[in-house]
Amino acid sequence: MTSNQMKGEENARILREYIKRNKTFPMHKGRLNKTKLLADLGIPSARQRPDCAAILKELDKQIAKKKANGELFDSDDGNNTETVKRLRQYINALHQKLALKEAQLDAYRRNEASELLLVKTGKLLPSAFNASQSLLDLKENDQ
Repeated sequence: MTSNQMKGEENARILREYIKRNKTFPMHKGRLNKTKLLADLGIPSARQRPDCAAILKELDKQIAKKKANGELFDSDDGNNTETVKRLRQYINALHQKLALKEAQLDAYRRNEASELLLVKTGKLLPSAFNASQSLLDLKENDQ
């Protein structure tokens, strides 16, 4: 037996064990994502080997049969959890950034109102607005 044959048999064994252990598999547009599955297992180009290709084809048929029977839905894609986590983190970061920008905008509006009052009446309203800080904020936004 050559080393390539041994590697092929080992890859097929790893693939069979993974299928037995797991109930969800990486999906893309409702079909088995073979590339991601093999990459996660660290198996390169296993689809070219007849035994691995047969295993993947059988798994694809099982998934199609489960979908036809109503046992598996498109939302059970298996890789959604990672994507959802990343998207939630991104959304949370955007919410924080938005809150900061709204606070800065509110401070600018208060400063503008204070300046308008100063121009009209000659009276200065005490403000929590720091003019030197606003210049720094403007410089940061320009970059």
